[in-house]
Amino acid sequence: MLTTYSLKTLDILASWSVFTYLYIMKNAQENTRFLLQEKDNEIALLKSRLQSFEKENAEQSQKIDYLQWELSRMQRLVFSSKSERTVMLANPTQLTLDLGLQDAEAPQAQIQEITYQRRKQSTMPGHARQPLPESLPRQEIVIEPEDLPEGAVKVNEKITEKLCYKPGRLFVLKIVRPYYLIPSLQGATEGQQGGNASETSTSKSFLIATGPYDPFPKFNAHVSLLAYIFVSKFVDHLPFYRLANILKREGCAIAEST
Repeated sequence: MLTTYSLKTLDILASWSVFTYLYIMKNAQENTRFLLQEKDNEIALLKSRLQSFEKENAEQSQKIDYLQWELSRMQRLVFSSKSERTVMLANPTQLTLDLGLQDAEAPQAQIQEITYQRRKQSTMPGHARQPLPESLPRQEIVIEPEDLPEGAVKVNEKITEKLCYKPGRLFVLKIVRPYYLIPSLQGATEGQQGGNASETSTSKSFLIATGPYDPFPKFNAHVSLLAYIFVSKFVDHLPFYRLANILKREGCAIAEST
């Protein structure tokens, strides 16, 4: 009787032990699965952060390259030799068009034989100068020798031409148009209904010459000055403050706002 009871008890204990083991293993698997899911979530989060950091790093690198380019450009503008011509530097952030021109093969240059003739260099000392243009006006100055003896005969001339420049100067063009009083006999005839009537009266009239054509009659600047300013500004690219300084040196101070 005891043996049967003991066997049943052992069977129950064994079954309970197996059930307990299975329960513990199941909980362990669920905990492991939960931990693995958490790890996967952490890995995904870290990957997303890594991608954002890489993107931010690329943007910072691009910004650093641009700032370095700006710094080098400012250094050239401040410390290099001054010139009114703007020197454009290559921008490393400038996008390029991929037109496939780099891969295209350059056409082979054709060989062409050229023959020509040239003047033989002169062995005489001195420099060959270009002749001055004949279209330029000439101002002739004749210098006679001092104490020229009586009876001297002119046999030749030594002509020396120098290219000169006369700076522009300001002057006031004063146009005077006199008024003339002319007495005249004017006759006026008026037609009326029912008859004709005429009357004469003696009056006086004034005569004045017609002034020259002026496209800007309300300006006190001549068209020659305006043409000089327009050419200097839009052809020679002189700023207005330099034009104002040039006119000031000539004796006429003009505000830049004019």
